[in-house]
Amino acid sequence: MTKSSREFGLILGAHTLFFLNFSELILLPVYFTDTGYSPGRIGAFMAAFSVAVVASLPVCGLLSDRLPRRRMFALGALLMAVPSALYGALPRPDLAIPILRALQGIGFSSAFGIMGAMVADLDSHEDTRTRLGVLTAAGMATHAAGPALGEFLVARWGYQALFFSSASFGLASLAVSFFLPGKTPPRAEAFPAGRSLIRPAWASAVLGAVFGGTTVFVPPLVDARVQGGAALFFVSLVAGSLAVWAALSRHRNPSGWAPPRAAWIAASVLTTLLPILLSRTGRPAGYLILGTLFGAGYGYLYPSLNSVMIETSRNRAGSANAFFVWSFNIGMLVSTLGLGMAIESQGIEAPMRILGLSCLVLLLWARVKRTPR
Repeated sequence: MTKSSREFGLILGAHTLFFLNFSELILLPVYFTDTGYSPGRIGAFMAAFSVAVVASLPVCGLLSDRLPRRRMFALGALLMAVPSALYGALPRPDLAIPILRALQGIGFSSAFGIMGAMVADLDSHEDTRTRLGVLTAAGMATHAAGPALGEFLVARWGYQALFFSSASFGLASLAVSFFLPGKTPPRAEAFPAGRSLIRPAWASAVLGAVFGGTTVFVPPLVDARVQGGAALFFVSLVAGSLAVWAALSRHRNPSGWAPPRAAWIAASVLTTLLPILLSRTGRPAGYLILGTLFGAGYGYLYPSLNSVMIETSRNRAGSANAFFVWSFNIGMLVSTLGLGMAIESQGIEAPMRILGLSCLVLLLWARVKRTPR
């Protein structure tokens, strides 16, 4: 095993543990619903995370181009793990929950916001897009494992067991972070012209909008209609993502990243079918099929957009990766806040359909052009 492969294995391990911490908390909307909060309040709680991400990512991106990235990841893992243990344990939860979500948003920015840059730093001839695809697939797999494990823990021992488990994964990722590659990033050069980043940043924001609306508000609906439905929904989402990357990882493009028009259109359609057709399905099989298609489209678009942002700004990989995650979370923030209020007044089906149709149009308009390596 080469040094680069060992280092990537450590990055993958830390990333997976970090996302197990994160993904078990996907059940927070279900917890908030069971606690008696309204959709509008739930949307505000979840949006506190995105607000913190949006505010802190630019700082984290700049710091990651000046400091060893493993220190940034360690700080992020700590800020993600500690608040996880405190949900449900503090008085005045209406005040505590937004603070905990905000701290975790800062932790997410510090850790995940620079993960793609850590991959780009590796001394390797491996395709960056392929390795980012592996990270995406691993992260998506935790989106199935985390909720499934969380639902088991809640059913057996209650929500405190869920929060303890989530925090434990975060502390494990903190432990692995001490063994991550510790090189100082190369001297940062000028950031590329904004024009080359506009389209991928726009597409990232639109993808974040449809992802945020779907993963925050659909699982409680499915869970209410299908026993164990939230976990099954995420299993289907991950299955679609893993399937598309198993196929795409065999086809590398040494001349540059250029999503074919047909593939971009297909992925955009698959990603938005679930919110568009949510009102037309009420059976478990329908949710699983749409979840699988959603995962396939998302599994293509997310790492491809991440790759083009980094490759466009190779010597500012930390800032570029942070900018990508920032754009994505801008979309999540707008979607989570807007849908929370719309669903509370109009129900879930019409707002989700509007979200899906508008995001489909915007993704098709923002198709990213070729970027040379």
